[in-house]
Amino acid sequence: HTFHDPLGVREPSLATLADGAGAGSVIVYHAGAQIHLLVLPAADADGSTGTVVAVPTQKFGAARASANVQLDIADELTEFAIHPEGHSLLAVVRGRLLCLSGLWEGPAVPLGAAHGVRYACAAYLHDGRAIAAACDFGDWRLDVLSIERGAAATAVPVRRAELLSEPLEIAPSPTEAVVAVATHDLKLLLVDVRSGTIDQLDAAKEDGGVFDIAWSADGAWIAYAVSTATGANAS
Repeated sequence: HTFHDPLGVREPSLATLADGAGAGSVIVYHAGAQIHLLVLPAADADGSTGTVVAVPTQKFGAARASANVQLDIADELTEFAIHPEGHSLLAVVRGRLLCLSGLWEGPAVPLGAAHGVRYACAAYLHDGRAIAAACDFGDWRLDVLSIERGAAATAVPVRRAELLSEPLEIAPSPTEAVVAVATHDLKLLLVDVRSGTIDQLDAAKEDGGVFDIAWSADGAWIAYAVSTATGANAS
């Protein structure tokens, strides 16, 4: 018999040896990436259990793994935001949230959960903390994060969470912890990050919804565009 630890036998194939090569049979199989032969003696052999022979193999041609694979950053980068003081960059790459502190000095710092959460609509609050929409198990929420490595995310305790639905755009106030949020169900919401209260400011009646949200410098006014008819927008 054979014994391979920790890998087992896969895809065995039995063949009977020709008379000229001696009585018996051979089983060809692989364990992991190695091909083996189990040479079995004739039925009348004296107590022999067979011999295992590893078949040497040599691969010709270029291996796929050796190719230099380069990703197009523009295809993987979903969005980015600049810190209010201009010294850091917040980026969403394939659903992961990253911070480039000091702009190009050192590696990107991952923020938030490493697995199981998809981030979108990242932005900086007026105090330099990051905020982003986060989705796990199909439910969306708003997470506030410190831009330090390993810092845990704090979920905004949203009241009337059914209004939040799926955020498509987040615009933080330049003066306080309040964000304007455009959702996939065509609403414009105002969310207080501290208390979690939500107020609906407007709602579009046509596909396209609300977009291009901008705050005045004093944080007193919000400008935005809204779809009013097919192919038409108002701002």
